[in-house]
Amino acid sequence: MKLRPTDVRDASFLDVAPLRTEGSLLIQAPPDRVFNCLASAESLRRWMPVTRSAWTSDAPHGVGSTRFVGARRSRATGNQVVTEWEPGATIAFCTTHTRRFSPLRSHYEQWTIADAGRGTSHVTLRFGQQLRPFLLPFEVSEMVSIAIFGPRFCRLLLGRLARHVSEFGYLYQNLDD
Repeated sequence: MKLRPTDVRDASFLDVAPLRTEGSLLIQAPPDRVFNCLASAESLRRWMPVTRSAWTSDAPHGVGSTRFVGARRSRATGNQVVTEWEPGATIAFCTTHTRRFSPLRSHYEQWTIADAGRGTSHVTLRFGQQLRPFLLPFEVSEMVSIAIFGPRFCRLLLGRLARHVSEFGYLYQNLDD
């Protein structure tokens, strides 16, 4: 599969990206368990709409580590680099390469986890995107992306993560998979 580079961004992109969305959820699991599920390639394949997920850099993982994510029914497949990594608190990724015909020009996602007490975590997901004017006029591309990466999509991902953590979170004690 041919991949092409994207514009690499940092966390500040979340505040200025042309397409931004955010969602939060209280999850019935401690922050370390939530973080371990987010950091595990095996876990990601179980709850996120991806067909493949694998670390492409050696363990231990942290800022600068790379992974490949293959998305279902989407051209969002590509390589990502970890830009933030604080166990139990934050993990963020920037897409560095996407499929050749992907409309993504830039993509940044950030997961923050706060201890909410009594074994629960307040989890926030933020996405920032910029699209290439690709095959469709920019306005249509923008509307499609908002539909995909809008608040509804954030709620869907957070809900799937919450269910997965409550059912299988105990499996992800080791971050180096």
